[in-house]
Formats: sequence, C-alpha cells, structure tokens
Amino acid sequence: MNSIISFVKDAEYRNLLVTTVFTTVVGIFVYHKLENWAWVDSFYFSVVALTTVEFGDLTPHKQI
Repeated sequence: MNSIISFVKDAEYRNLLVTTVFTTVVGIFVYHKLENWAWVDSFYFSVVALTTVEFGDLTPHKQI
C-alpha cells in the first residue's frame, strides 16, 4: 500500500498516470464515435493500441 501512495505522491509518475488515463479515454470516445464500435470494444482497442500489442482482431476502417 505504501508503494501506491508514494507512486501517487510523486509528480512525475502522477503526470504519467494522468496522461495515460487521458489518452485512453480520448481513444475510447474517438473509436466509439468514428468507428461506431461498442464502448467495450473501444476500450479494448484503446488499451491494446496504447500498449502497442496490436493483436489485429479489431481494425479501424475509416480514414481521417
């Protein structure tokens, strides 16, 4: 538990956490609106894309 508290108190790690959550949330909304995917699929693809795993089971079809 102390490691979690120290993680949140450290400004660099806190900024990294906020940036990661923000990027994931923006990705969820973009994939949901542009691709008309379900929220769960949008969340899944955003996390997979952010972690650069790229399974290939979902792929965007629209070009911006």
